[in-house]
Amino acid sequence: MSFRDCLVTAVKAKELSQEEADQLNAAYEQIRAGKRARMGDAAADIAARDELAARLTAEAAEKKRQAGLTQVAVDGVRTDVMGYRDARGRPDIAEAIIRLFEHYGRTGYSSVMGKAKAIIGAAHADMEVLLHEFRRTAVAGTRMNKARLDNVVRELFGQSTGDVAAKEMADAWKRVAEGLRERFNAAGGAIAELKDWGLPQGHDRRAMMRAGKEAWKAYVLPRLDPARMVNPLTGEALSPAELPAALDHVWDTIITEGWNTREPSRSPFGKGALANQRQDHRFLVFKSADTWLEYSREFGRGDPFAIMMNHINLMARDIAAMERFGPNPNATIEWLRQIIRQEAAKAANKDPESLFRPGLGGARSADSAREIALRQVDGLWDRFRGAAELPERQWLATAGSVVRNITTGARLGASTLSAATGDPMTMASAAKFMDMPMTLVAQQVARQMQAGSRREAVAAGLILDDAMHILGAGARWQGALSGPEWSQRIPDRVLTYNGLQALTQAEKHGWGRSIQAFTAGQMDRRWANLPEGYRRVIEGYGLKEADWEVIQKAVPEHNDEAQFLRPQDIAATGAPNARDIAERYMQMILGETEYAVPSGTERGRVAFIGRTRPGTFVGEFMRSAAMFRGFSVSMVMTQGGRYFAEVQAGRGARSAKFVGATFIALTLGGMLRQWLGDIIQGRDPQPLSKEFVVASMLQGGGMGIFGDFVFADYNRFGNSLASTIAGPGVSFVGDTWNLTGGNVVELLKGKPTNAASELSRWLRNYLPFGNIWYVNAAYQRVIMDQLQHAIDPRAAQKFKRRVQEAERERHQGYWWRPGEMAPRRAPQIGGD
Repeated sequence: MSFRDCLVTAVKAKELSQEEADQLNAAYEQIRAGKRARMGDAAADIAARDELAARLTAEAAEKKRQAGLTQVAVDGVRTDVMGYRDARGRPDIAEAIIRLFEHYGRTGYSSVMGKAKAIIGAAHADMEVLLHEFRRTAVAGTRMNKARLDNVVRELFGQSTGDVAAKEMADAWKRVAEGLRERFNAAGGAIAELKDWGLPQGHDRRAMMRAGKEAWKAYVLPRLDPARMVNPLTGEALSPAELPAALDHVWDTIITEGWNTREPSRSPFGKGALANQRQDHRFLVFKSADTWLEYSREFGRGDPFAIMMNHINLMARDIAAMERFGPNPNATIEWLRQIIRQEAAKAANKDPESLFRPGLGGARSADSAREIALRQVDGLWDRFRGAAELPERQWLATAGSVVRNITTGARLGASTLSAATGDPMTMASAAKFMDMPMTLVAQQVARQMQAGSRREAVAAGLILDDAMHILGAGARWQGALSGPEWSQRIPDRVLTYNGLQALTQAEKHGWGRSIQAFTAGQMDRRWANLPEGYRRVIEGYGLKEADWEVIQKAVPEHNDEAQFLRPQDIAATGAPNARDIAERYMQMILGETEYAVPSGTERGRVAFIGRTRPGTFVGEFMRSAAMFRGFSVSMVMTQGGRYFAEVQAGRGARSAKFVGATFIALTLGGMLRQWLGDIIQGRDPQPLSKEFVVASMLQGGGMGIFGDFVFADYNRFGNSLASTIAGPGVSFVGDTWNLTGGNVVELLKGKPTNAASELSRWLRNYLPFGNIWYVNAAYQRVIMDQLQHAIDPRAAQKFKRRVQEAERERHQGYWWRPGEMAPRRAPQIGGD
């Protein structure tokens, strides 16, 4: 009986479904076709049956292994969410599940986002030399030592270059990549080892689409090594006849589904097999390092370093998801969603055994709170796996991202002043909360300003933002940046030139090293004798007394000034759970960094944009409205949530002390920021007034621009409150239309236009780099005001009116008056 007849019989006996039979037959025929070239028909039939049977046996064993891993993960998740209690000791199943994705303490278990960051931090520590060697230049932002980077690629492909340093860095990358592969497989994956694998492929979808499928295939085909490319169905090298069809599938996968963001198929056969269990980035095998580099420059990202870092980020994300939720995370998350629905139904029926609390998000009913919780779960999962940024319409998503990048560069030129005046206040509050001396924090932040200290911090497991967010793809206060590379360079360079990136990195690293030094100083204390605030903080990340005893066995890093307990020092103890403890410790450091140096959380961003997609009109509008606002929501969720939890726990007096001190400190920081902002605009610092104090409260509280609207109709950028609420992206589109199409319409109608005035305002608001704080006054007076003089006949009247309004409404003078080429005097501090 032929193999097909066997399948027909099995279908009739209802032992197999027709779909299963078709999949098995397709797999059999493909294996058989590959073997017929080397043996006769009869021998190929027998060999194909035997091989398919062996594969099915291996598949069954793998499914059994994954089932066991799934049960372990589900049991752990169930224990965590069922055991979660809020500060009052009450169960809250929805909040417990949401915190599986992201939390900043007060929880007692790991979040998937925290775990992923800890894995990335460990990878950065192991590759610190490579990260330092190929850092970006300060001025142009280009990669340093490009020639050596190409040598690293050649060493990875097994080609000796004679460059000892390049070989050592290549070996470091291999160790990290292999460690991630092994950990991925241990969590349920099945990535086979490939000798001299080299690097994953990074694909530029836009470049591929511009060239077209046939041109892309013609380019890539002669550069591939088919003998080392394995057919995922047969397990054998691809035959020349199979290669074109395989490339068709690669093209379709990249163009239509998204190479890095779609969900890997668990099916062993069929179209999804090429992407099975993260094998996609290893499928294309190039003949040499040079052919890989050629492809990368033509159809890739052109930067091997960025491809390395992106691979680490993606593998860390997948490992964290599988370790937390099991080999099939989507199934576990659906189970969690059903738990929310089940417990919400109990709450709606007044069941006293319900673990659901209807107050989530201010909702009063169980039904509305349930929907809020489900939206947050789905939104956080989408953001974690990358689905939240998959565009619906590419052209609209590209346009929206370009607008956001331009406006980010235009609006954050003076953002360093906000960080410099606000971050010391939040760091002091965060240090006080965990009973850590602020003097230690100040010392470590100052140390991070010195040469070489950043390398020590990265080697200690503290994430290097520039490597995690390639090309500034994570701008502080704004979140993720996307779109064409040229547009991403605008905010990236602005935030580099204004010093915000360097300051933020120094503060984060200084804060992390402070905790490492403080922890090292506590290692001789027993658990019960630890500072109360510190003990509560580390408990919130799942560290307990038994874990502290393992930590005490670690040998801290020593240098000339202090001792520092790093995560790798804990992992080196060799205790059975040492790696898990080290990662929880790292999660604590990174989580507490958000309190000390606020940047914005994923939960805060989800609260604004929900599950809207880029490339939709609603999605683009919401992303515009969310610009710089997710930070404010994150501040409420983190700082406010922490203080509210203190009240719930019966420590209201302690909470009131922190709230009061933080409020006063941030308001003072907001005042200083307002005064510095006045000076860089050419004005004298405002005198104290009710309006000024309220605006300073908003500025210090993270709402920044809304301080302008407390007693005014237009903000510092000349936009109304309504347009500002809609976001700077919408304002940009409106201003651009008024300048172009709006003036054309008015001209056609015979109405007078304000083209000159609108052009001047548009250039002031949206040209990047001139708004950087240390050149802003000179740029506005010497360039923009003179340009307005040249194109606007009413410029002098407008300048005069601006001076009069400042004096009349705010009792504020100008040390450098609008329209004048040079300042008249120095700024007056405190009035006459």
